[in-house]
Parts: sequence; structure tokens; C-alpha cells
Amino acid sequence: MRWVVQRTPKSGPVAGGTMVAVMVVVSIAGIASDIGGATFIFGPLLLGLAVPNGPPLGAAIVEQTDTVVSEVLMPLVYLSCGLVVEFSEVNDGPTQLPVVRSTLWTIVILVIGILAKLVLPNMGVYSVWLLASIGVTALIVPLLKTYYDPLGANYSVGQRTIQHLKPNMELRVVACVQDESPVPSIIHLLEASCADGGNPLCVYVLHLVEQVGRASSSFIAHKNKKGFINPIQMDRLLNAFINFEQSKNGQVPVQPFTAIAPHRTMHRDICSLALEENAAFMRDAGEHGEADRPNRTIIPNVLSQASCTVGILNLKGETALPYPTDSKQYIGVLFWEGPDDREALSYAACLARHPSVHLTVTRFVWAMDQNTHTKEKSWDDEVVEELKHEKALNENVVIREVVSKDKEKTIAQIKSIDNQYDLIIVGRSQGSNCVLDEGLVEWSEFPELGLVGDMLCSSDFDGSFAVLVVQQHPKA
Repeated sequence: MRWVVQRTPKSGPVAGGTMVAVMVVVSIAGIASDIGGATFIFGPLLLGLAVPNGPPLGAAIVEQTDTVVSEVLMPLVYLSCGLVVEFSEVNDGPTQLPVVRSTLWTIVILVIGILAKLVLPNMGVYSVWLLASIGVTALIVPLLKTYYDPLGANYSVGQRTIQHLKPNMELRVVACVQDESPVPSIIHLLEASCADGGNPLCVYVLHLVEQVGRASSSFIAHKNKKGFINPIQMDRLLNAFINFEQSKNGQVPVQPFTAIAPHRTMHRDICSLALEENAAFMRDAGEHGEADRPNRTIIPNVLSQASCTVGILNLKGETALPYPTDSKQYIGVLFWEGPDDREALSYAACLARHPSVHLTVTRFVWAMDQNTHTKEKSWDDEVVEELKHEKALNENVVIREVVSKDKEKTIAQIKSIDNQYDLIIVGRSQGSNCVLDEGLVEWSEFPELGLVGDMLCSSDFDGSFAVLVVQQHPKA
């Protein structure tokens, strides 16, 4: 196994002949263990322990054999287990023991283990054990789903939003990435987030790796409490963020982590880290918004279970966000109303403190609602007024108001901003007075981005720019 791993190029495929040889050896191991008096499972089990975790060999074996194992072999194993079960032995076994005593003996055997199996005669133990396993599973699963929810709403404390962030309070961001393509844009966005005079920034980088060819999930912290980093465990992706930390002379601390887990449970690592570190959250949605379906399933789970603000960064085109210290960064905000739009505007206000950031806020006001005053709208006005106050001291901030009368004109106004900005920030939902959802919901390709975010990321918008979709924590 080690010989194969050493001769396989990094990130390269395992030779087809090697996979055939592995399958032949697995068959021989099963036959040999069965002839030797053990079950046919024992030989392949020992062979499996010799396979190194992860790529290239472990991942290749899982990828090429998973369908056959899970869809054919595993059902046959369970079928064979059921065929040898004799439920009549539970009440009328060879030793004529009633069901209660048979169950008690089973418990004793489970405690004593192999010693009990050598001492006691056969009493229908296997049948009782199988019934007990089914019963325990049927009982434990619903109990866990009902009473064990570490990411539930009761675990969230306070208003963990950017809008309610107090001056000089540290802004903590969990940046989650799966590959290297969005790393430059995320770093450049973080650079714009740590302007002088703004909130201090702390970054928790979480490299998400799909669990392939491994027996269990793992969560790795690469930096200890003293700040020491083990370079052997670091990859190019995490090193890019460490270089960013060094370029800021330690003023922006970076904590690197790696989560190796199946796609269906990755959101737990993300939400747990954000909950533990009292942080906001940023995640790349895949270039062009065309992330494959397993990756996309992570985002809705995070949106529904995160205990903080969630930001989804989507890159269109091949160009990354410009580095704000080298060139100007043009950012646009599309603002209607509601908590998500307020959170998007609050984050944009943080970015506007950077001298290289030019911010333009387009506020959409419905003609029929211009004279309407509600509590929700007063909160929106308050956020806008705060930005106007900063605008008086910052000539790089522009606020303009657009009156919209119908859905078609609003869509046309959104399309008119094409290629004007390097980054467009928008809330995931636009409040109750937005009429864009009329007839557009069924056309949404990426519902996790919201209607406007999905529109901006669609193929109707040409050019290269980034879209940041923001969802405020619902408890705010």
C-alpha cells in the first residue's frame, strides 16, 4: 500500500491495474480467512487497516467501489444476517430458556465479551442480540433528533450581527473555502475590512475537505494557544492566509483549521466554529455559481442553523477582487429594506472606511410606499442616516435613491449596473414590500442566494465581478 502511494503523483489518479490488484487481494484475503476458521470478513478487515487514509489510494478505492459496496454487497450482508436469525429460539431455544432469562444472559455476554461466549452454551443469543440492536437503534435515533441539538437557537447568545457591532469591538470572521480559486478575493475583501479606525479584525480560516477514503471525520486546529504552527500539516490554501497575517504584522490574527467530513455534515463544523468563536461567517459559493450539487447542499444547512450573520461570496468571471492597497475597489450595494439589507449595508459601511474603497449605495423605494412609515422602515432609515453621517466625512461614499413603480423597471435598473463594480453586496431577502418575488421564485436557479443574488449571478449578467449575499442572524 505504501509502495503504491509513493509512486502515485500528487493529485494524480491511481493506475487501473493497481485497483484490479487490490480487489484481487481483497478476494484472496476473504477466502483465506474463511478457510482458516474465521469469517470471510476478517481478512478484508485486516487488509483495510493497511490502507492509508485519504488520497490517493484510500480515496480512489472509495470512489471506484462505493457504488458496488453500498448498493450490492452491503444489502447482501444484511440479508445474510437476517436469513440465519431464528426468532423461535428466543422463546423455545435448545436450553428451553424463556425470553426474559435469554435476554438477561445476552446482557451478561455483552458485558463479559469473548469469555462468556467460550463458557456458556448457545441460547439463541444471536437472535436476541439482533432484536436488541434494532430496538436500541429505533429508540436512540428519534431521541437524539429531539433532544440533542448543539446548533439550536437556544445556544445562541446576544445579537451576533455586524449592524449591532459596537465601536472598537473585534469583528470575527469564519472564512470557509474548499479550493484555492476564491482565496485571493477573500483575502482582498478581508484587507478592505480592516481599515484604520475601523473595528479590529480576527479571521478563522476553515478549509473544508470532503471525507473520502477515511474511517471518521476530523477537525484539525493548526495553531496552538502559543501561536505555534506545524508546517507539515499546512497546505497552500491555509498558508496564503498565514502570509496575509504576516503582511499585517500580526494586527489581523489568523487561526487556521481543517475540517474533513462528508458533505452532509460539513455545516456542523462551520456552525460550531462560528458559535464557539462568536464570529460572523463567509463562504464561497463556487465560481460562476456553478458549484456542484453536493457543495451547494452545505449552504442551505448553514443558512438555517448558523448562530450569526452569513455571507456567501460568489465570483463571476476569472478576475479576482482587486487588492485595495494596490488599486481602487469599487463596491455597490443594492438596498431595499429588511434585516438582510440592513446587515449588507452595515458591512459595506465597514468596507467604506478603507481609503481605496469607493462605495455606491442604490436605495430602491417603491412609489406606492414613499409616504408609508412603519417600524421596519424606520430601522432602515436609521442605518441609511448613519451612513450619510459617515458620507459627510468620506467623499468616496455615494448614496442615491431610485423610485421603482413595477417589477420590470426594477429588473431593468438592476441590470443597468452591469460591470460598474468589482463587488456587489445585497441582502438575501428584501423585506415584505419588495415585489420582485412575484413570478420570479420559480425561475430561481440558486435559491440559497435569494432572488436578487440569484439574478446577479445568472448568465444574464456578463462581465467579471463578485457578489456577496448577506443574511442577518434571525435573532437580531
